[in-house]
Amino acid sequence: MTNDLVLEGKTKTGALDFKLAAAACYLPVSFIHLVAAGVFLATEPKEHRFVRFHAVQSLILAAIFLGGSIGTILLGMVVFPLILMVVGGVVGAALSSISEDLGGLVILACTA
Repeated sequence: MTNDLVLEGKTKTGALDFKLAAAACYLPVSFIHLVAAGVFLATEPKEHRFVRFHAVQSLILAAIFLGGSIGTILLGMVVFPLILMVVGGVVGAALSSISEDLGGLVILACTA
């Protein structure tokens, strides 16, 4: 019976050790991990499952982080200003019952 997960050997591209090639898929330097993962995924034979697994996992993690970053930015651009306007309106309305000048100032500051 053969072992499906081979940890010893050299990659077809670059003749790197399997563990070094897998680690290269996660290098946090200027998108090198995306290039390395793409190259190893495209060039390594299916028998090199260890390297291919880490290449796929690296690409999936990069996609998740990119999607999360875009989602957070959009959430901050849409939700935070809405909350600020609602809170400003409520506080401005409460202060306008005390003094019309105070309430107008708060509402104006929060919507500007």
